[in-house]
Amino acid sequence: MKDILFVVDERRMGGVSILLEDMLNKFDYSKFNIDVLVLHNNGTRLNNLPKNVNIIYGTKYFDAVDLTIGEVLRSKNLSLIFKKVRLVLEMKTGLIKNRIIKERKKILKKEYDTEVAFKDGFTALFVGFGNCQNKIHWLHYNYTIANPNAKYDRLFKEVLPKFIEFTKDSVLVAHNSSCDVGFISYFANIFNKYHSCLGMEIINNTDNVTRADRALWDELLKVIIPTGRNIWAFADDDSEYVSDVGRSFEMMVMPENNLENVKTAMENGTFFACSKYARTEIGNDFIGTGEVPLVKRIKVDQRQNTIELELDESRDCSAVEWVYDNKVIAVGNKIDLNDYEDEIGCYIRFQLKGEGGITYSQAFELKYDGRTDHEIPEVPFFDTRLGRLVRVASKTRIVSIIAFVTEKIMELFR
Repeated sequence: MKDILFVVDERRMGGVSILLEDMLNKFDYSKFNIDVLVLHNNGTRLNNLPKNVNIIYGTKYFDAVDLTIGEVLRSKNLSLIFKKVRLVLEMKTGLIKNRIIKERKKILKKEYDTEVAFKDGFTALFVGFGNCQNKIHWLHYNYTIANPNAKYDRLFKEVLPKFIEFTKDSVLVAHNSSCDVGFISYFANIFNKYHSCLGMEIINNTDNVTRADRALWDELLKVIIPTGRNIWAFADDDSEYVSDVGRSFEMMVMPENNLENVKTAMENGTFFACSKYARTEIGNDFIGTGEVPLVKRIKVDQRQNTIELELDESRDCSAVEWVYDNKVIAVGNKIDLNDYEDEIGCYIRFQLKGEGGITYSQAFELKYDGRTDHEIPEVPFFDTRLGRLVRVASKTRIVSIIAFVTEKIMELFR
């Protein structure tokens, strides 16, 4: 049995907690003993962990580890303010390394085969300055946008190589920056607030820049459908020349082709998103020739919990795939949802592949007892307007001078 420790700093961040819960529910607990360390027991997440997982909490020292200076000051709690100031000063001066070693001895009652810093920032320091030989840093933040560790750059430059010593040249955990928490939160809040926003474009042009948009759509469906609405999928030519017409388009289900029926179909989601290109699902070199696959009829049996498709036999269709959370969970013209209870959540959708291209259905909402719903994640601080201002301010000369003076003052007390 391998002992593995996952470290997070709090229980507030929706995206991090949801991902951790989902992953730990897929572990084989005949092979692993899993502990989750929450440095500061702050928040209401992580309530759906498997019973095999043991949760432990940090010492009082970490009471302010996940709080901003603004949050601490607004609390008017002198003890909390002191803890935040102490934490900041120890990180600025590098004394945090010895502090972490000391606090680890109080918290951890055994040694682990692998420790995972499951969130950007302080968890990397906690794991990095520990004595476990196998260290993994799971990154959630999009570092092409900004570096949330910039204020303590020197400290992180010291600790991050400790993870590389274990991973060598391998990437053990990869994060799709196209669907980071900031993107999901940003667009989900738009759909949640503005119901006049009917849907989103999941494929555009030749799918060169939209290849990750189906993954984003699936992420948004997971958090928006529980709010009581759907997100319709659109596909568009983005045509600038006549030769561009017909690359990506919608097929509307209407009794008659007129303006009013088109509007009704768009509002109700009675249409399919289609494309001659599908770089993620079919391949970069594929270009559809002929007609895209379609269905004649969709039969939903509410009693048996099945969905059955009758295909348009005049069009080639080589594959019917049923998708949830950007994963193909079943194939074939018919799906019995009872067979996939552990693999689906609040929706299911299908996609048809043929020599003419690809056709995407809209998402079917699934309503049943015990459905696990996901909440809209919170926007990471450095993606907010205030966070961007803080990031810019942290790079100014005056802040650098203050940090330098603070560091020299602290040296006098060593």
